[in-house]
Amino acid sequence: MVSATGFVSFHGTQNERIRYKRPFEYHDTMLTAATIGILLTFIFLASSLGLKQDKLSAKTAPTIHSFVPWLGSFFEFCWDAQGFLRKWRFKLGPIYRVHIVGREFVVVSHAEGIAHVMRDPQKSLTNDFNTTILEAAGDIIPQHFDQVLFGKLASLALRTFSNRNVPRLAPVFNRQLLRNFNSFSSSGGRERVSLTNFIGQSLYNSVCMSLWGPHFPIDSFADFQLIDSNISRLLSPMLFPPRKAVQARKSLKAELGKYLQRASFGDKDEVEEDVYGATEIVEIIRSSNLPSSDQQGVFLGFMFALHSNSIRMSTWFMTYLLCDTSVWARLRDEVDLAIGTEFESLEALLSAPPHRIGGDTLPLLDSALKEALRLSVAAVLMRRVTQNCELPVNDIDSVKVTEGEYIFANGCAINMEDDVFEDACSFRVDRFLKNESHKSAPVSAFGGGAHMCKGRDFAMYEMKMFAILCLKLLDISIENPDGSSAEGQSPKADYVYPTPVFFPKELFVRIQKRRDSTA
Repeated sequence: MVSATGFVSFHGTQNERIRYKRPFEYHDTMLTAATIGILLTFIFLASSLGLKQDKLSAKTAPTIHSFVPWLGSFFEFCWDAQGFLRKWRFKLGPIYRVHIVGREFVVVSHAEGIAHVMRDPQKSLTNDFNTTILEAAGDIIPQHFDQVLFGKLASLALRTFSNRNVPRLAPVFNRQLLRNFNSFSSSGGRERVSLTNFIGQSLYNSVCMSLWGPHFPIDSFADFQLIDSNISRLLSPMLFPPRKAVQARKSLKAELGKYLQRASFGDKDEVEEDVYGATEIVEIIRSSNLPSSDQQGVFLGFMFALHSNSIRMSTWFMTYLLCDTSVWARLRDEVDLAIGTEFESLEALLSAPPHRIGGDTLPLLDSALKEALRLSVAAVLMRRVTQNCELPVNDIDSVKVTEGEYIFANGCAINMEDDVFEDACSFRVDRFLKNESHKSAPVSAFGGGAHMCKGRDFAMYEMKMFAILCLKLLDISIENPDGSSAEGQSPKADYVYPTPVFFPKELFVRIQKRRDSTA
């Protein structure tokens, strides 16, 4: 409209043009038509460019630029990943690109976008970032890993670790857990042990015994822990591999090879007495046509997937409980009451199906575990793009992604924000009781959609049973490395590339059998 107005004022009114002589009328008409044509073309191009810019701005995520292209934002991310993601979300919006050690990530920090990444309705995303972690643990050819682990074991794992099958695993799991508690509490609290070691050793031994039987080398936990705690260095292409972790991986693979060769799960009487829930998984690995070293790698990769996140999450869960004596007392009262009324004995609780120890029977414990998982999400919601497509961000907007890029679903943008959860960074034990409401559900620690963790039911069971038995049977005091009490401290999760979350700051515990008469 401004251009049209300018044209009229420049060329005068229609009455003024009538006074022009006829020889000039044709020329004037042609000039006018040409000018109009040029201006209309300009307007069209300008509007088209504007529309194109609007369209691109809605579909092309802004990129965080770096002075060192290959390294990208590696150091800033490693220094404070959570702060890094929050800062750039504030500057660039809920979706942006970041380069880290040769990979390009599209960070999604919007609830609907994260849900879409987890559901993947277009089937254009794959979950091979977790495979990369497992390759680092197993050190095998990726195709071999896919052939056995994902090609044959996925459906079997879903059945093995389902709620329906957990009662088959529970007797051996709980019995081994009690054995470990006895060994850790035998000093009567005079000796202190690492909290990470107490939880990791107890869960590793109990899960391995319940799945693989008495011939599995459960004394291999030290090697597994060394691998797990150094996994970021094992993966990083820019750092020299940690020598001790590499040696631990070699040693553990050798032990797994011996176990696979023995292929025995006890004599007939033992099999009738105890059911070891994952012997079929061992048979599939052992009967594959892979070289023995790759079979060992597949087994180790499977174990890494089985133990790493659940041990981390359990460690955070117990850290939150032990650092708050009032929370510990409330949960202990709930467990004592449930055992006395709902189950009538501890033995009945130990043999109960998983749904009996859920939110209806132990609501505060259930809420506490969900709150701990919210604060310390241990699942890397990472997907790789398999084809060029548009990733929906919400009901209106979408973003272009290209084959080979990685999608990082930033769950902390939901789980740790005050506009979603009141006082989001604080541990509130009753946050997820039934009468509480929130603007959004937290991002699950077990992923979602087609990629949701197949062992989530068993993982929840083992974390709950570990806490229940600690509350019922043990008195535990928690200390800092210098010996001062850690009670009253507020644990904080620290995130690091490429693993999702560190273990908590090193804390120590003194463990003894519970002294009051209700134990």
